[in-house]
Parts: sequence; C-alpha cells; structure tokens
Amino acid sequence: MMFASPTHWHSPSIRITGFLILTVVCGLLGSVVAFGQAQSNAADLQGFVRDPQGAVVVSANVTARNPATNFSRTVQTNSEGYYLIVSLPPGVILKTAPWL
Repeated sequence: MMFASPTHWHSPSIRITGFLILTVVCGLLGSVVAFGQAQSNAADLQGFVRDPQGAVVVSANVTARNPATNFSRTVQTNSEGYYLIVSLPPGVILKTAPWL
C-alpha cells in the first residue's frame, strides 16, 4: 500500500503539492470576499449648494427622495455649502430646498 506508510506523507513533493493546493484555495476564498465587497447597489451624493450669485449656502437642507418608495434622507450643508448623502438605494431623486 503506497499511501499507508507514514514516511510517504512527508516527502517533499507531497508537501509542495499540499502547499500549492492550500495556496490556491486561500486565494480563491480571498478573491470571493474581495469581489463581494466591491458590489453594491447604493450610491453616494455630494456637492455644493450655491445661490444665484455663486455664494455658498450654509445650513441648506438637501433632500434625496424616491417618491415611488416614499424613501427620503435629508442633510444640511456645512459652513462651505458642502453636503454628502451616503448609501442611497437606486431610484432616488435629488432635491434641494430653497434657500432663505
């Protein structure tokens, strides 16, 4: 019996083959995890709110809304007029409230 002998399992060719199989399996599992993280159906919206003269609008409400699902998310612009809305599902429409 060729494989029954314990000394046969310690030969360099068996160890190298086992190492290569283990490396390939770990590589495949790692790539599945990496590709799974890269796929997303969410979006991020960012930008600046400015008035007709080009000045930034501070504390303006910016709302992303999807009327079909009644989903909405509102944020306020910062001191530079910048806003960021993260992880929006597909179909969202961006609207900004009028500034005062």
